Amino acid sequence: MDSSVLQRQFRSVRKVWEGERARQALGRDPARATQAITAYEEARSMYGGLLLQGTEQHYAWPDELPDELAEVTLREQYQREERRVAESLADVLRTSGRVAEALLLYHDLLAEPGPPDGEREEDQVREAHACALFACYASLGDLVGLDGAWLALEASLARLDGEVGMRTPTAPSNATRARFEAIRRTLASGSSAAGD
Repeated sequence: MDSSVLQRQFRSVRKVWEGERARQALGRDPARATQAITAYEEARSMYGGLLLQGTEQHYAWPDELPDELAEVTLREQYQREERRVAESLADVLRTSGRVAEALLLYHDLLAEPGPPDGEREEDQVREAHACALFACYASLGDLVGLDGAWLALEASLARLDGEVGMRTPTAPSNATRARFEAIRRTLASGSSAAGD
């Protein structure tokens, strides 16, 4: 294996660790948000596509389960980590008031959530990203964007259904629907009041 790939992966892990430490300190020191954002952005930039992309002809092991207890291959684990870093970055951006930047990441996460994260079901991951989008659009007062986020969630769930061969479409959970509808009512009442 190319040593530069291993060095890049090691630097990425270190940047993720730095981002996590800075994120944990946010409550005590809001200025740490900048450090967390920088570390997550640097870590994310090091995830340059698929693990060992282009080596499929030479190496089969990145696409094989490492053992019978594993749920994902090494390539999928690498992609899972990139998605986790992207989600952490989006969360810090949103809580830091950089909502427009967070929106781009949440849309990307909803469109391409990657392999299961090992903690949540795949539909729950999609709904979490959609709910983050709802919160972003609520803070921006963007009713059209909110409606677009709902449609993006439905499309993401439909893709998931297609991937797993579901015949009955998966509907968003009642909790997600209630959150969307509450934000929508608030935004709609604000826009109708502004039109008066």
